[in-house]
Amino acid sequence: MLNTPEYNFWNKPEVVKEFYEYEPSPYWRDFLVRLKNPASYKALDLGSGGGRNTKLLIELGFNSWACDLYESMVKSTRKKLAKVIPLKEIKKKVIMSSILKLPFKKDTFDIIIANGVYHNTNSYKEFSTAVKETGRILKTGGFLCINVFYRGVVAPELREIKNNANTFITKEGLHMTLLSRCKILKILKQTGLIPAEKIYLYNKKVSTGLRSVFRGVFKKT
Repeated sequence: MLNTPEYNFWNKPEVVKEFYEYEPSPYWRDFLVRLKNPASYKALDLGSGGGRNTKLLIELGFNSWACDLYESMVKSTRKKLAKVIPLKEIKKKVIMSSILKLPFKKDTFDIIIANGVYHNTNSYKEFSTAVKETGRILKTGGFLCINVFYRGVVAPELREIKNNANTFITKEGLHMTLLSRCKILKILKQTGLIPAEKIYLYNKKVSTGLRSVFRGVFKKT
C-alpha cells in the first residue's frame, strides 16, 4: 500500500488538515439525536477521516469506535478526541484497518456510519465486499448510515478504467468506484440491509470535483 496514489493522497498534510477541520455531518446528527438511550448503542465510524463523526457520536453519548486505513487519518481522529475521552481509551477505540477485512466479531455494532467510504474501492467486487463486511459486524436491527458517491453525473475529468467497469481514475490518480443507484441497493439488499428512511440523491461540488451523492439510513434485517 505504501507509495500508492491513495496512500500519498490520504496521508498528505493538507488533505488531513482539510478533513480534520470538517464539521460533523448534520444529516447524521439529525438521525442520531432521535435515538433514545444512546449509551446502549455500540457505534463505529467506518473510515473516520479527520474524526468529525466519531467526535459527534461520543458527544451524543454513544459507545463509539473508529477505524481508517490511513495512519495520518487515524492520528487526526485521535487528536480530535483528545479533549473528549481519555488517551488510553482513544488508543483502544481508534484503530487502523481496511474496510475489506475488519477486525471485529460478527454482530458487534448497533450503528455504523460509512460516510464517503465505499466509493474509494478499486472495483465492483471490492465495493460489494466492503458493504458485506460491514453487514457482518452489524447486529440484526442495527443501522448503517451510508453516504457514497454514485454513478449519476460523472465529472468529465474522471477516466474510466478499461476492463474494470464502474471504476474510474480521478485527477489525483485515485481509484473511485461509481455504481448506479440500483446496483448499490442490490448490494445492500443482498447484505440484508433495507431502507429505514428516505434515500437522498443529489449532486454536490466537493474539493475534488462534481459528484453525485447517494445517502440513506439502512436497517439490517
